[in-house]
Amino acid sequence: MLISGTTGTGKTSLVSKFAQEACKRGEKCLYFANEEPRDQIIRNMKSVGINLKKFIEDGKLLIHAERPTTLGLEAHLTSMQDIVRDFKPDHVIVDPISALTEAGFAIKDLFIRFTDFLKNRKITSILTYLTIGGTPLTTTEIRISSLIDTWIILDQLEKGGEYLKILRVLKSRGMRQSTQPKEIKLTKKGIKIKRIR
Repeated sequence: MLISGTTGTGKTSLVSKFAQEACKRGEKCLYFANEEPRDQIIRNMKSVGINLKKFIEDGKLLIHAERPTTLGLEAHLTSMQDIVRDFKPDHVIVDPISALTEAGFAIKDLFIRFTDFLKNRKITSILTYLTIGGTPLTTTEIRISSLIDTWIILDQLEKGGEYLKILRVLKSRGMRQSTQPKEIKLTKKGIKIKRIR
């Protein structure tokens, strides 16, 4: 699954909510944070009603925060695979995968190899991708859309002098999906998704 969008559209909040719900079900989730330190993610998510610390303490969630510039491509891929082997997660989040592009990696190669590695182990993978303003939302510079089963796009829409966060499902192979954009609200009590009025 790919969740793409510009800065501030809620990508990290959405994947953190996924991690929380997976852990509530007793599943294990591994979160590769490529830009933010672990404690910052925990603090920020608490402000939108997502408690990650509890699941870290329970051993259900592991947040591995490391900027990709610290290693080369092969070493980074090997490190990620080793952590997956050790932790044995049901789900893996990479937030954002675009940080690997900024580090100068041949990201498409890494993406294909890493997602194949996860698929062979029946591990769900959720990737976020930071879209640069002015770039079409249905484009990524690594051109991976054919490799994605489900693609969610987050955007902002100006309405009545304020910006609404918008969620839409671009595609989802093998299942029915709504073609209607929805408003996504980040509140102290969690994430709310509703119709745009």
